[in-house]
Amino acid sequence: KGNSKPQIEKIIALAKGLGVGVTDISDELKKAPGISDLNGVTFDSMESWTLVPLLTLAEAREMTPRTHPFGDRLSAFVNAQKVGFPNAKAGDFAVQISGTSMLPWYPPGTRVLVERDGIPATGDRVIAMLDDSEKPVFKIFVDLDSHRFALLSINADAGCAPIILEKMSRDWFWVWPIRASLRDEAEIDKAMAAAGIHHAWEKWLSEQKKINN
Repeated sequence: KGNSKPQIEKIIALAKGLGVGVTDISDELKKAPGISDLNGVTFDSMESWTLVPLLTLAEAREMTPRTHPFGDRLSAFVNAQKVGFPNAKAGDFAVQISGTSMLPWYPPGTRVLVERDGIPATGDRVIAMLDDSEKPVFKIFVDLDSHRFALLSINADAGCAPIILEKMSRDWFWVWPIRASLRDEAEIDKAMAAAGIHHAWEKWLSEQKKINN
């Protein structure tokens, strides 16, 4: 209600960040809480969405103090593609996953929001820069004890063996939690099917077909 121009501009910027046109997402936007008309109401439900830089894993490596010891390098990516995430904060950035070690839940192409001021806890998905890696790794964080933590892959076949690190060692530079992800639902379904994992509705439908036959 009132002047909706700022909200419309925010939606347009968000659409560009997601790589789609406003007309492609308008129908879905209208279904969201607080949105009924793209031409006349405020977009209250989109207020928490923020555009952040989308970096490649190679670019994310630039956050490593050894490479750039004199400060934050995120400002160097002012011209990077932007992508929208809910509740992103200043200093956060996104990366696009390319490997298969986190299948089936995170297929290649998944975009994840990196929270640089967050402290990971056991079970968190994290992106970590290790001393012997050319680029950051996307793993599951496990807090082992007061001295050690581990980084694990979801996919035991495509992933690496658990990486166990000393908390006070120089074998790693940073470990930041992932707070949100944008995934292609069709790719998730394909990856789950390939892994022999089925949704509950698929199991239910299979049982119904057996009953009907």
